[in-house]
Amino acid sequence: MEVKFSAGARRSIAGAVVMAFGLALSPAVHAQDAKPPAITEAVPGLKRTILQKFDVPGTTFEMVVLRVEFPPGFEVTRHSHPGPEASYVLEGEITYLLDGKPPAKRVAGESIELPMDAIHGAKIGPARVVLLNSYVLVKGRPLVEPAKSPAPPAP
Repeated sequence: MEVKFSAGARRSIAGAVVMAFGLALSPAVHAQDAKPPAITEAVPGLKRTILQKFDVPGTTFEMVVLRVEFPPGFEVTRHSHPGPEASYVLEGEITYLLDGKPPAKRVAGESIELPMDAIHGAKIGPARVVLLNSYVLVKGRPLVEPAKSPAPPAP
Protein backbone atom coordinates (compact mmCIF):
# COMPACT_ATOMS: atom_id res chain seq x y z
CA MET A 1 0.00 0.00 0.00
CA GLU A 2 1.37 3.41 -0.96
CA VAL A 3 0.46 6.47 1.09
CA LYS A 4 0.59 9.82 -0.69
CA PHE A 5 0.81 13.16 1.11
CA SER A 6 0.23 16.66 -0.23
CA ALA A 7 3.27 18.96 -0.38
CA GLY A 8 2.00 20.81 2.72
CA ALA A 9 1.55 17.58 4.66
CA ARG A 10 5.05 16.41 3.67
CA ARG A 11 6.52 19.71 4.93
CA SER A 12 4.56 19.40 8.20
CA ILE A 13 5.71 15.82 8.77
CA ALA A 14 9.31 16.68 7.87
CA GLY A 15 9.20 19.67 10.24
CA ALA A 16 7.92 17.48 13.08
CA VAL A 17 10.71 14.97 12.52
CA VAL A 18 13.34 17.71 12.38
CA MET A 19 12.01 19.13 15.65
CA ALA A 20 11.93 15.69 17.28
CA PHE A 21 15.46 14.80 16.19
CA GLY A 22 16.80 18.24 17.12
CA LEU A 23 16.86 17.27 20.80
CA ALA A 24 18.27 13.81 20.33
CA LEU A 25 21.00 14.43 17.78
CA SER A 26 23.89 16.82 18.18
CA PRO A 27 27.21 17.51 16.49
CA ALA A 28 30.32 16.11 18.14
CA VAL A 29 31.02 18.20 21.22
CA HIS A 30 34.53 19.67 21.25
CA ALA A 31 34.12 22.30 23.96
CA GLN A 32 32.95 21.35 27.44
CA ASP A 33 30.41 24.17 27.55
CA ALA A 34 28.88 23.26 24.19
CA LYS A 35 25.39 21.83 24.33
CA PRO A 36 23.01 20.19 21.87
CA PRO A 37 20.97 22.57 19.70
CA ALA A 38 17.55 23.61 20.95
CA ILE A 39 14.56 21.80 19.51
CA THR A 40 13.94 24.58 16.97
CA GLU A 41 17.55 24.80 15.73
CA ALA A 42 18.83 22.97 12.67
CA VAL A 43 21.61 20.47 13.28
CA PRO A 44 24.51 21.35 10.94
CA GLY A 45 25.43 18.58 8.54
CA LEU A 46 22.50 16.33 9.49
CA LYS A 47 19.90 15.50 6.84
CA ARG A 48 16.66 13.64 7.51
CA THR A 49 14.20 12.56 4.83
CA ILE A 50 10.86 10.91 5.56
CA LEU A 51 10.39 8.20 2.97
CA GLN A 52 7.08 6.89 4.23
CA LYS A 53 4.69 7.29 7.17
CA PHE A 54 1.38 5.52 7.71
CA ASP A 55 -0.91 4.12 10.40
CA VAL A 56 -0.65 0.41 11.15
CA PRO A 57 -4.25 -0.76 10.55
CA GLY A 58 -6.19 -1.96 13.59
CA THR A 59 -3.54 -0.77 16.09
CA THR A 60 -2.44 2.31 18.01
CA PHE A 61 0.88 2.31 16.09
CA GLU A 62 2.27 4.12 13.07
CA MET A 63 5.12 3.15 10.75
CA VAL A 64 7.82 5.69 9.88
CA VAL A 65 10.66 5.08 7.42
CA LEU A 66 13.49 7.64 7.36
CA ARG A 67 16.74 8.15 5.50
CA VAL A 68 19.22 9.83 7.86
CA GLU A 69 22.61 11.21 6.79
CA PHE A 70 25.31 12.05 9.37
CA PRO A 71 28.57 13.91 8.79
CA PRO A 72 31.90 12.31 9.85
CA GLY A 73 32.56 12.34 13.59
CA PHE A 74 28.94 13.15 14.53
CA GLU A 75 27.73 12.07 17.98
CA VAL A 76 24.14 11.08 18.64
CA THR A 77 23.09 11.90 22.21
CA ARG A 78 21.29 9.30 24.32
CA HIS A 79 17.60 8.94 23.51
CA SER A 80 14.85 6.37 22.95
CA HIS A 81 11.90 5.76 20.63
CA PRO A 82 8.33 4.74 21.60
CA GLY A 83 8.54 1.58 19.52
CA PRO A 84 11.08 -0.80 17.99
CA GLU A 85 13.65 0.50 15.50
CA ALA A 86 15.37 -1.32 12.64
CA SER A 87 18.41 0.56 11.34
CA TYR A 88 20.23 -0.47 8.15
CA VAL A 89 23.58 1.12 7.25
CA LEU A 90 23.67 2.17 3.59
CA GLU A 91 27.07 3.94 3.80
CA GLY A 92 29.87 4.35 6.34
CA GLU A 93 30.32 2.98 9.86
CA ILE A 94 28.46 3.73 13.08
CA THR A 95 28.90 2.52 16.64
CA TYR A 96 25.66 2.18 18.59
CA LEU A 97 25.89 2.76 22.33
CA LEU A 98 23.00 0.93 24.00
CA ASP A 99 22.61 1.25 27.75
CA GLY A 100 23.65 -2.00 29.44
CA LYS A 101 25.23 -3.47 26.29
CA PRO A 102 28.73 -3.36 24.80
CA PRO A 103 29.21 -0.94 21.85
CA ALA A 104 27.81 -2.38 18.61
CA LYS A 105 29.71 -1.32 15.47
CA ARG A 106 27.87 -1.59 12.15
CA VAL A 107 29.18 -0.92 8.63
CA ALA A 108 27.51 -0.57 5.23
CA GLY A 109 25.33 -3.60 4.55
CA GLU A 110 24.72 -4.39 8.24
CA SER A 111 21.76 -3.63 10.45
CA ILE A 112 20.72 -3.45 14.08
CA GLU A 113 17.42 -3.91 15.85
CA LEU A 114 16.60 -1.80 18.91
CA PRO A 115 13.71 -2.67 21.24
CA MET A 116 10.99 -0.21 22.22
CA ASP A 117 12.20 2.46 24.67
CA ALA A 118 15.85 1.24 24.50
CA ILE A 119 18.08 4.13 25.55
CA HIS A 120 20.90 4.54 23.06
CA GLY A 121 23.28 6.96 21.36
CA ALA A 122 25.84 6.52 18.61
CA LYS A 123 29.18 7.68 17.24
CA ILE A 124 29.79 8.16 13.54
CA GLY A 125 33.09 6.97 12.06
CA PRO A 126 35.56 8.92 9.94
CA ALA A 127 33.28 9.08 6.86
CA ARG A 128 29.66 10.14 6.47
CA VAL A 129 26.99 7.62 7.40
CA VAL A 130 23.67 7.06 5.67
CA LEU A 131 21.02 5.00 7.46
CA LEU A 132 17.65 3.62 6.46
CA ASN A 133 15.64 3.61 9.71
CA SER A 134 12.22 2.03 10.22
CA TYR A 135 10.14 2.62 13.34
CA VAL A 136 6.85 1.16 14.56
CA LEU A 137 5.78 3.89 16.98
CA VAL A 138 3.01 4.47 19.49
CA LYS A 139 0.83 7.14 17.85
CA GLY A 140 0.77 10.40 19.74
CA ARG A 141 4.22 10.07 21.29
CA PRO A 142 7.21 11.93 19.85
CA LEU A 143 9.53 10.03 17.52
CA VAL A 144 12.51 10.78 19.77
CA GLU A 145 12.54 11.06 23.55
CA PRO A 146 15.75 12.37 25.20
CA ALA A 147 17.23 10.10 27.89
CA LYS A 148 16.39 11.38 31.36
CA SER A 149 18.99 9.40 33.28
CA PRO A 150 22.78 9.76 33.15
CA ALA A 151 24.74 7.26 31.06
CA PRO A 152 25.58 4.10 33.00
CA PRO A 153 29.22 2.94 33.19
CA ALA A 154 30.39 0.94 30.17
CA PRO A 155 30.10 -2.86 30.56
